[in-house]
Amino acid sequence: MEVLLYQEIFKVDELNLTQMLGSTDEKEVINALLALVLYGENDWQYNQRICMNFLENKVLAIASIAVICLGHIARNHSCLDKRKAIDALKCKANNFPKLAGTIKDALENINLYKIIFVSIKAIIF
Repeated sequence: MEVLLYQEIFKVDELNLTQMLGSTDEKEVINALLALVLYGENDWQYNQRICMNFLENKVLAIASIAVICLGHIARNHSCLDKRKAIDALKCKANNFPKLAGTIKDALENINLYKIIFVSIKAIIF
C-alpha cells in the first residue's frame, strides 16, 4: 500500500508554471495545476480552460487533479462557467468510474459556493 504524504504547494512564476504544465513528469504537472488554481494570478477563465484541457489527460492522477482544481476555482473565485464545467465532469464520470468520488466532491464545491457566472452568452444581450 502506497503511503501518501502531504506536500506543500508553492507559488510558481508564470514562466515556470508554463514549463511545468508542459512537463512529462506527472508530479510536476500536478503541482503546476494546484499552484495555478491556488496562487495563479491569471483570471479564473484562464484557469478553468487549463483545467478543462487536463481533464482529458490519459494519466488518471493528472485528470483527477484537474477535477479537484475545478472545484477549487469555484470555491476560491466564486466564478466558473458552471454549465461547461458540469457537462465536462459528468462526461468524465461516465467514461472514468474510478473518478466518480472525486467528481462528486468537485460538483459539490461547484454547487455549494455561490457561482456568479453561468455563461458568457447569458450575460451578453
